[in-house]
Amino acid sequence: MTNSVYVFILGSLLLSRILSACEKDDSIQHVCLHVHVLNAAALSFYRKHGFKIEKKVYNYYERNIVEPPDAYLLKKARNESI
Repeated sequence: MTNSVYVFILGSLLLSRILSACEKDDSIQHVCLHVHVLNAAALSFYRKHGFKIEKKVYNYYERNIVEPPDAYLLKKARNESI
């Protein structure tokens, strides 16, 4: 098994646990997260798990540690399956 496959499987398991915990709490309606606009691997990973790009957040990273400093806000509704 390659390292990238292992990381994908481990990430999927962790995300599944988080989403399962959210399903048990009726006050949680959706899960949101940010991904750097150039992080194609992360965008692909989260899309495969049902997240959708909600909007682009300009200058999300304030300390200029990454270029461009923009991120996507991804969202997944509580009732959407993986």
